[in-house]
Amino acid sequence: MKRSRHSRFVPIAVMAALLSLSSVMLGACGSTSSSDAKPEKSGRPQRVRLVDYISRVNLELVNESHSDRSETYSNTVPLANATRKVTTDEVLDEVIEQYRKGGFFEHATAGSAPVEAPANVGKAIEVEDGGKTVTWMVQKSAVKADRELFGRCTSLFGTVYNNTYQLQSVDRAPEWQTPKSPKKKGS
Repeated sequence: MKRSRHSRFVPIAVMAALLSLSSVMLGACGSTSSSDAKPEKSGRPQRVRLVDYISRVNLELVNESHSDRSETYSNTVPLANATRKVTTDEVLDEVIEQYRKGGFFEHATAGSAPVEAPANVGKAIEVEDGGKTVTWMVQKSAVKADRELFGRCTSLFGTVYNNTYQLQSVDRAPEWQTPKSPKKKGS
């Protein structure tokens, strides 16, 4: 049976397990005797952004070579703008490598995702690597194989994004975390 280039994508569950394991290993091996020592950055600045034109949400993953984690999270930002997460160089490099192996870059065009959605486009994925930015937007009318590949790319981004710890300083608490006064019985 001939395998298509799309079948080379690492299954999301395997990727999530590898990322979880690497996080544990990095945490266990990352301590040093010096309290002010910073881990060495092994890669080049990288960024992956998911633009959802329907919900108007832009989620962004950057590596430590792109943005300093402490500086990024210690700056207070409006709650609506707290969408950037900083991950290790190795994790984001692996995401981009999976995109490369899966065929993402064969579909991407040079430049950033447009502010407004082109006709028949709901989402875009933007990758910045080595100072170059490319974007892939798949139209809803695209062939099934392209929509499925884009879906796998989106799913991989979501898995890594949701498993990347963030302690962003924000201007207010989200409504779902705003404490409410308990109601007194009998009042």
